[in-house]
Amino acid sequence: MPERNTYKFLEDVDELRWFWTYAMRPLKPNEVYFISTSARNKRLNDAERGYFNVGRSEMWHREVITRDHYAHFLRGVRRCETNRLAYLTKGGMPYPDKVLVLYINIAPVNAYSAMTKQIDSLITTQRELVDSVLKNSRQGIEQAYRNIRHSHTTGQSVFARSFSDSEWVDIDSDIEGYDNEGGRKAIDGIKEFLYAELDKGNFMQIGTAGGLHWLIRKSKLSGVGRKYKADPISIIVQFMRSAFAPNGITVNEIIKNRNEMIPLPGTLQYGFHTVRVLNKDDFTEDLRLHDWPDYVEYQPSP
Repeated sequence: MPERNTYKFLEDVDELRWFWTYAMRPLKPNEVYFISTSARNKRLNDAERGYFNVGRSEMWHREVITRDHYAHFLRGVRRCETNRLAYLTKGGMPYPDKVLVLYINIAPVNAYSAMTKQIDSLITTQRELVDSVLKNSRQGIEQAYRNIRHSHTTGQSVFARSFSDSEWVDIDSDIEGYDNEGGRKAIDGIKEFLYAELDKGNFMQIGTAGGLHWLIRKSKLSGVGRKYKADPISIIVQFMRSAFAPNGITVNEIIKNRNEMIPLPGTLQYGFHTVRVLNKDDFTEDLRLHDWPDYVEYQPSP
């Protein structure tokens, strides 16, 4: 089978549509959505790492989606599926499928805050150039011009870190060996605990290639904190650990995900795993954050 000439991320458009409708809250006037493509070398063997020369984690493309409309969101994902020669590894090769992940920031980006940070960064770069000229520092001048040439990518990095208010808090459970009776028992126990503490429709269980992400509706956490007189996320994490441990599941890590990035449901992770929300049946129409989109993507004639 010949190799595709474009990168592939979107595998299940209906899953993406569902996630947009129930997980992505509408944008405020000062906000945008942010997605990014990443290469992670964890699934490469030593020979492949030497051949492709891919780092531990490399973010190689970013998309800022400025309009609160599913069609524009979908097109943002499609823009990540560019020609494979557009982005190459340090070894000069297209990224292999087994390293690819498409991430979404679960919190919208505060574009106004990002703009002010970018202005500060540009002023700093301008000062560095002037100072280097006054000092006749050839190395400083060259570095300042390099920063100027790359100022657009600096701006994208600033956007990636300028979180606005989020609908969700993410708990990342990096676990192994849970696709069995013990694992299902543990996960059912966790879900029953979350149903009791949060009610149905207030958490999303997302299956990834490395475990589970649990998106917890932030507005429901204060009640848990008052009940247990402790940090609510710590209470949930402790319960997850206690559920997995006696069922023979390898727990590498269960933590609050502070970078607020998750693999985007509906997309392929490492070329083989379709990221999905596993408890969609918990969500009723009244919990939609967007109206169900009726947009149909253009399909070229064969």
